[in-house]
Amino acid sequence: MKAKLLLLTIVLLTYGTAKCQSFVTTSNEWYIDDCCYSFSQGEIDCATYDYYFGKIVEIGGLGYRQLITNNSSPIFPLGEYYREMNGKVFLKPNLNEAEFLIYDFNAGAGEQFEVGEPSSPLLLEVISIDSVTLYSGEKRKRIELGDASNLDVRTYWTEGIGSELSAMNTRYMFSLDCWNNLNCYHKDGSVEYETGNCQLTNTTQWYATDEGFSIHPNPGRDELKINPDGGWKVINAELTDLSGRTCILINESDIRSIDVSELGAGIYCVNVVFQNGAAGASKFIKN
Repeated sequence: MKAKLLLLTIVLLTYGTAKCQSFVTTSNEWYIDDCCYSFSQGEIDCATYDYYFGKIVEIGGLGYRQLITNNSSPIFPLGEYYREMNGKVFLKPNLNEAEFLIYDFNAGAGEQFEVGEPSSPLLLEVISIDSVTLYSGEKRKRIELGDASNLDVRTYWTEGIGSELSAMNTRYMFSLDCWNNLNCYHKDGSVEYETGNCQLTNTTQWYATDEGFSIHPNPGRDELKINPDGGWKVINAELTDLSGRTCILINESDIRSIDVSELGAGIYCVNVVFQNGAAGASKFIKN
């Protein structure tokens, strides 16, 4: 009898784990709009940016994933690091500031809870719970939430995808003059869910390449090594920040490494030209 109960428990735990969808994982990628309304011009200005998570970084004994984006000037504060535990997602602004809650996918109907910085939290209330079907046919739990002080102001969270408003920092879901809007969600490189256009605008192309190459270590601190996939040598290498400003430019007959020790921490684009005239591009994270 005990063996049967143990087997049933294992089956239930396995089923529960399989149904839970993670938000903080390298499988996920989001295209998100930054939008602002111009009162002087009476127009809405939007640009779409790319967001995904990098490798795990240990901070204070906890494992966080670093947020990677080509949005160099987000309209709302983003965290550098995110972690997830038991259906709750925490944002850590940087190495020094304390984390705070931005998602609770376990919240039940009628429940109230706070998200955002403790100094200025947003009190939310769960209005209803249902599900959505992704393009792959997979079903995901969906939570309808509202501002607890005014339930007419509301949005949706989908488990593993996040909020349709201000997905990376839900404290700002109901801002008035500026807002974030989820356009498109990818899982493992495939479009799974969209509320708008899945095309990027005003972004830096990181992946376009005519000739393959790899860089390591990435993230790195002092020296960035370049390894061409084929037999052609790299004769030109340029590192730019996300605004397009050139930070390092090298012209040599055979470039194998780049000294990045003087660069500030952040995300950079690595553009190279090979001996045969082909070009390549990648991204680099400086610690």
